Amino acid sequence: MICIYEASIAVEAHMIINLLQQSDIQAYIHGEHLQGGVGELQAVGIVRVMINEADKIKAKQIIEEWEKQQPTPDIESSLPAKKSKGITEFIVGFALGAVVLGIYYNTPVSYDGIDFNGDGVLDERWTFRNYRLIKTEVDRNFDGKVDFIHEFNGKSWIKKSLADDDFNGSFESTVFYDKGNASLQKSDYDGDGFEEYQIEYNNGVLNKIRFFNPSSKSVIKVQYYEVGKLVRAEHDSNGDDIIDTVTKYDEYEQIVSTTPK
Repeated sequence: MICIYEASIAVEAHMIINLLQQSDIQAYIHGEHLQGGVGELQAVGIVRVMINEADKIKAKQIIEEWEKQQPTPDIESSLPAKKSKGITEFIVGFALGAVVLGIYYNTPVSYDGIDFNGDGVLDERWTFRNYRLIKTEVDRNFDGKVDFIHEFNGKSWIKKSLADDDFNGSFESTVFYDKGNASLQKSDYDGDGFEEYQIEYNNGVLNKIRFFNPSSKSVIKVQYYEVGKLVRAEHDSNGDDIIDTVTKYDEYEQIVSTTPK
């Protein structure tokens, strides 16, 4: 067996395998077990697509053709905009943009996934457009309902996740990402339409949690973390929507002191 492609994420490797299998080329994944969790990005080269050496030339041609079809960076768009030459150029540009969008959104969509429990139903389903990952849908408790979704941008970078952690059919939490790292989570656990719980991350590491009063929309508690450990909390002790108390914690998250703010 030889390595024909190095993927940044396991899902990308599965997509390449699906592409090769359409041409009757057997392919396997090496390194998928190193993936830490659904949708997490991997270092380039960790997940490899392996094939029989006899299929090397054909497989390489297929992958090279696929890579040619992928969008390339628009260098001109990053340069300072030139002075407009008039309404004609604007109309032409608008029309071309509409055509490009039309082609993109009408590009055939393909699917793949994994059936973890062998019941014939995909428990993790991947959606691709133009061979690029745009969404993963997961049924974590195998009840036949999707309860976790990852959404990706045009570069297959994760941009948002939706979670139904109590498995009641409603997605109460949304996590937003910046450059592959979680940056903000908003949750509505009581289903009233107001997100009363927010988590802030710093480069994907838990930094702060805010609790809101659903009635007044005021912050009534803030918890601060360092390297994932609770170190301090501020809260409203008498229900007047004013934070008035500070609590500090030791390395075991035991209360060290509680003082007025």
